[in-house]
Amino acid sequence: MFRLVVILGVLLLALPCAASDGQMQQLLTIGVNLAAARLKQPGNLCTKAVIPKSDSARVSQLLATIDTVGLKDKLGYSPAYYAVMVDDTAQLERLLNLGYSASGPLGSLLNAAAYWNSVKAASLLLGRGLNPNALNSSGSTPLLVAVSEGGPDVARLLLQHGARPSARDLRYALICKNQSVVDLLVQSGAEIDAGARRLANKYNLHLPP
Repeated sequence: MFRLVVILGVLLLALPCAASDGQMQQLLTIGVNLAAARLKQPGNLCTKAVIPKSDSARVSQLLATIDTVGLKDKLGYSPAYYAVMVDDTAQLERLLNLGYSASGPLGSLLNAAAYWNSVKAASLLLGRGLNPNALNSSGSTPLLVAVSEGGPDVARLLLQHGARPSARDLRYALICKNQSVVDLLVQSGAEIDAGARRLANKYNLHLPP
């Protein structure tokens, strides 16, 4: 009888963990599918991410059931990352207050906001003091992610909060053939080097003399 009670106790303790694993697996599946869909968009990663409302709602529903800290999916992403992905600031703030970190495998969650063009999430993170010029493991800033991977609205927000544009940022904006982002970076002080001039000529984009 005692052994049965112990076994039942272990099973009951394991239930929340199993449920949490299921939540994270569902979030991972949605995230992987959305990332794969981005690669099929016209213009590839240079265009803004499009997240169907059904996927966004499902992610928010899953996040709302998470009330323990320390959860991660198999790729190392936390629930806070998925809140950024769907630009759900209510869940993002709740998760951060719960104890989740504002960083992840991509470095600062500002990088995730830049990748998904999640303006509200980026604004919340900047308001919490995240550095707009922090480098991730590959040496990229959130601004570079924004201008090269379809986050023009987040790029504008980052510049308003002190992001320092570089010649590298400008070159990637030119490669993405986004004249409005090119203009924004130039106006914000990005250096125009010889490489940028060559790209502007190649893609028939305008740079000031």
